[in-house]
Amino acid sequence: MAERFDSLFAGISEESALQQIKAPASHLDNPVSKYMAATRLGACHSEESLQALIACLSLTIDDLYERITRRKAIEALGRRRDPRALPHLLNCLTGEDEIAIIDAVDAIIKINGELTPQQSNSLAAALDGSDNRKRVIIQAHTRLGLNNAIDEIRALIKHDNPLVSGAARSYFAKRHGETNLLPQLVEQLCSDAPGQRRAAVIDLGDSGDRKQVHNLIQCPVSMPLRAKSVLELIPELENDEENPEERKLFRQLLIDNPNDLVLKEEHVCPESAEAIENFLQHRDEAKQYGAAKRLLKTPQNSASQIIENLHQKLGSDYVIHYYLTMCAGLMALTEHKELIISSLHETIPQYTKSRVAATWGCLQLGLMAETDFLAELNKNARWIPLKWACRRVLEELS
Repeated sequence: MAERFDSLFAGISEESALQQIKAPASHLDNPVSKYMAATRLGACHSEESLQALIACLSLTIDDLYERITRRKAIEALGRRRDPRALPHLLNCLTGEDEIAIIDAVDAIIKINGELTPQQSNSLAAALDGSDNRKRVIIQAHTRLGLNNAIDEIRALIKHDNPLVSGAARSYFAKRHGETNLLPQLVEQLCSDAPGQRRAAVIDLGDSGDRKQVHNLIQCPVSMPLRAKSVLELIPELENDEENPEERKLFRQLLIDNPNDLVLKEEHVCPESAEAIENFLQHRDEAKQYGAAKRLLKTPQNSASQIIENLHQKLGSDYVIHYYLTMCAGLMALTEHKELIISSLHETIPQYTKSRVAATWGCLQLGLMAETDFLAELNKNARWIPLKWACRRVLEELS
């Protein structure tokens, strides 16, 4: 989420960031401060900061720090979402810095402005590159509604890399109604490779096929990623205009009970506190969910002690913090009431999904004293899944 960057660099003033970004990196005591300044300016709104970021797109890429600053400026312009940056970002689609090209396409997607035919052709012409570049450019054609590279994208449907072929399949499902291309993506939801599962969730979200919601919510990847894809497919959720079945599915997704996910045998966590700890620290979300599932099956007294020990030892890890909060709520562990309340009130952006888990925990524990705060959170929070969960819990507590 974008506000994560705001909190990390809020200590740098806009004035200071402007001074640092305009100076050659080699002239600064700490060259890193130049690209940190670029990230900081992504959260600003002044014309001067916008022009300073645009100027960074002309930096030389021979110097490492200048090259990184250019990339960070591209990312920042995507966050700013000012259409005036589009021509400058399109000029970044050529050159030797492949990462900058990919970042530029991603920024163009975020700005979501209307492209001229010439600009659309420039985007299509950049398709000939790395697989990561192919994927993001196909995504741009899908999300921006472009149709000037149909033949080139169709040729990629059977590409060897599922991240490329998946994006191509999603494009034709979304833009041309060819949902018959999606079964391969559904199959990919069960891939042994976490990256392929994540890509399938994203691509199904881009596909425009609402029938895929049931499939993607069961995939063991992060809850926020699944929620983002569901919101792409069912935007009515933002305003509570979804149908009852869609509401049921989104509720299931946000409660995120690991028993509702499709886990393989290798994701099953052994019966020990040590195994639960190790699985929670694994980079594959399926293993993390396997640990949470094991914790839910553990006798309450033992589970409560494991949660207590892990919270003391690893509670600062926001991923583990989420699973501990989620399990404490699902098991209605009143002795961990303070964990749920503190999670609900946590304002550091990295812990936002813990707030969702805590919201459901308030329902499980009947924490009526938190209803005013839940109403305030629904009003002021920016993340739709958190707001939506607050509304449902308030309804059920009333």
